[in-house]
Amino acid sequence: MLKIVKMHKQATWIELYRNKKGAIYQCEKSCKFIVEFAGTTTFFTFQQFKDFNRVIAQINLNVMLERIERAFDLEIIYLPQNDQIYQLEICEIYYLKDLLAGAKFFLELNTLLHELAISAFETESNATVV
Repeated sequence: MLKIVKMHKQATWIELYRNKKGAIYQCEKSCKFIVEFAGTTTFFTFQQFKDFNRVIAQINLNVMLERIERAFDLEIIYLPQNDQIYQLEICEIYYLKDLLAGAKFFLELNTLLHELAISAFETESNATVV
């Protein structure tokens, strides 16, 4: 079920996933992804969103937790396409990974449902023609 939660400059943002630290939306008008996290709002094209997701997925939380050096308590992520820097602690990375995984699941589920609906429509249309 789609949840329309925000109207922003005459565009509707559809919530893809939310946790207690942030939310990810998709703008109906521009098809951009909007990530609200760590006190910032960042807009991504589809390709930028995929790249951002890949960068975050590569962060190994187990290594960060196992290392006692203070340098491993913080991850700095620079997004050149948005000229934005995230300075994330271990807990924030966990919630960001959860946020991205939840949005990815929703997008995959939506794609699957769309394909099933088209398949059912085509099957029904072919059955009435014969």
